[in-house]
Amino acid sequence: MVAGHAACDIDVRFADDALGFAVETQLQALTSEDPDVSITLSGEIEKPSLARRQETLAMFARAGEINAGLGVPMVETRSGGGSDGNFTCAVGVPTLDGLGVIGNNWHSPQEHILIEPLARREALLRALILTYAGTRPTGDNA
Repeated sequence: MVAGHAACDIDVRFADDALGFAVETQLQALTSEDPDVSITLSGEIEKPSLARRQETLAMFARAGEINAGLGVPMVETRSGGGSDGNFTCAVGVPTLDGLGVIGNNWHSPQEHILIEPLARREALLRALILTYAGTRPTGDNA
């Protein structure tokens, strides 16, 4: 038996917008070798990448200095997810994601946070805000 119709969802995550557009272009170019089979694509790239720009790397270095002063190393990771930070980064705002509470199993019934690191996280965020206070663009883009 051959199905008369098939469908699939495609979820592609990318660290660089150019790579995302290249994948999108390749997907849009898909064709079937069988004249009785057609391929129809719908949708588009939902959000830009959270790119590792120089300004963000400088902010990460500053966060690392602050965290070291609090007795804990700062570790860069990637989750493969996405956040509103993808949009702020895309318009040129230095963006660090994942600076909230420490925990695990996000968006599940087992989601939890660790209480002990809360004061340290608050100190890190406070110091970062004070470091970058007053550096916000002014004028029409503010």
